[in-house]
Amino acid sequence: MNWLVAAFGLFLFVIGLYGMVSPEPVLRVLRGWSPSQRLGIAVGGRAVLGVIFLLAADSTRHPGLITAIGVIALLAAALMPLFGAQRISAMFDWFLDRPPPLLRAWFVAAVIFGAGLVWVALPA
Repeated sequence: MNWLVAAFGLFLFVIGLYGMVSPEPVLRVLRGWSPSQRLGIAVGGRAVLGVIFLLAADSTRHPGLITAIGVIALLAAALMPLFGAQRISAMFDWFLDRPPPLLRAWFVAAVIFGAGLVWVALPA
């Protein structure tokens, strides 16, 4: 399961790098999703990642941290449908409308978090 954590970390790393250099194509993809797609991706992605992180946690360099991230992801997946698709979509739009320097800072955070996940998932 470590390879799935590392693969997700690599995905975040690459998307973050791409977004730092050219954020508009990434934002265009995100803006193109309908409210129901946004909710489905947000809930489904968090649920899948939460399970993967919980299953892989014991074999990572920092099992407590990965377990905590997995639990938080599962809780978020369970609670997000309570907000509804329209509210989740409104939060998406609010975030996507932030100034470009702030969005680039989030892409930098994705690069750092992704690299950290790859490192945590690799054997010691």
